[in-house]
Amino acid sequence: MIDLLGRAGFLQEAQELVRGMPFEANAPIWGSLLAAARIHGDAELGKQALQHLIKVEPHNSGNYTLLSNIYATQSKWNEAGMVRKVMRDTGVKKMPGGSCIEVNNRVHEFVAGDKLHPQSERIFEVLCKLNLQSKIAMYVQKEHVEMLESNKESGYISTSICA
Repeated sequence: MIDLLGRAGFLQEAQELVRGMPFEANAPIWGSLLAAARIHGDAELGKQALQHLIKVEPHNSGNYTLLSNIYATQSKWNEAGMVRKVMRDTGVKKMPGGSCIEVNNRVHEFVAGDKLHPQSERIFEVLCKLNLQSKIAMYVQKEHVEMLESNKESGYISTSICA
């Protein structure tokens, strides 16, 4: 219920429900409030949720990162930095992201920056090529949109085509 209210933007109602519970709120409840705070940009609620989360799961880097990201999206760089400093001071480390992919009925697992895979050199070559291709595609798309906008403003094409 907390998660549902929070996602829907009823942050006050979600907080009241937590305060009125006949038992102590656990990590998933506070995590739901923290996630809702991120969705709706409520830094104060995020800070309160993190204070409770630190008590029940003090080494979960994701909780700190969420609050830091809330501050960062609001350009509150000092506050974001303070959250990161608390992480450093308490020894909380952000775990690298992991991925897995299935190719020819074989699952390959790796984490960000991992070079332990036997074919890591080839994997990074392919990733570089894909990155370049996506940048080219984005550039071509941007140029195409700018050309259409320019032609639309010049009256060369009808606005109904670009709508």
